[in-house]
Amino acid sequence: MLARLLFLISVSIFIIHGKADCQHPGLNDYNIVWTEQSEDASESMPLVGGDIGCNVWVENGDVLLYLQRSGCLSENGEYLKIGRFRLRLNPDPLTGESLFRQELKLSDGFIEIESGSPDRWTGLHVLIKIWVDVYNPAVHIDIESDRDIELTASYESWRTADKELLPIQYGRERFTCFSLEGYPGKVIRVKDQVLTSGEGILFYHRNPEEKLIPEVLIRQQGLEASADDIFDDIENRTFGGYISGVDLVPSSTGEGI
Repeated sequence: MLARLLFLISVSIFIIHGKADCQHPGLNDYNIVWTEQSEDASESMPLVGGDIGCNVWVENGDVLLYLQRSGCLSENGEYLKIGRFRLRLNPDPLTGESLFRQELKLSDGFIEIESGSPDRWTGLHVLIKIWVDVYNPAVHIDIESDRDIELTASYESWRTADKELLPIQYGRERFTCFSLEGYPGKVIRVKDQVLTSGEGILFYHRNPEEKLIPEVLIRQQGLEASADDIFDDIENRTFGGYISGVDLVPSSTGEGI
């Protein structure tokens, strides 16, 4: 029996130029192939489509994905990742002595993860395809299995509470903030919002009306007299997404690392 699961991450808010050479090998010759799982996110594989970028890797049997999109600017001018996504299968074909292969298919623009028992006749075999829709802001994950499996898909955020970013003498927490590293006052990164909606999970970051960018920069540059003429595209900016899948329903919340 063939089990097929469809999983979608909808995101709200590379073009290679060149010419072919008949003596040059095909693009598929440059596909990246891994036969071992990754230790952590530093060994992730890139995947892009339009203005969406992902980092994909398999760690301890879980498929993980970081997601980013252009324009995800926080109230402090930081480019924030939208979050991390985790896929866990049961029974898990990605652990133990299972065969493993992860390939970035350049000409087709997707990542394929294949794993399963060395014995294709008696063991579990799973094929996972991850791709970004270039016509719509969405990431698709297709899972095919030769047996029935259970999928747990999780959205993970580390911005679960408002956080003060400490000044430079205590570290570099403000390093990613636009022109605020030396600001003498408090710099607060507001928390994300995560809630169930319908048959999926809605998550987003919304910038507050009262913030430091661009107000601090206006005062710094002595432009108060022209403040009303300076367009503020950070205020109330909201970015996030929605996770859903065929036969998936919201389950529970938890904590982890």
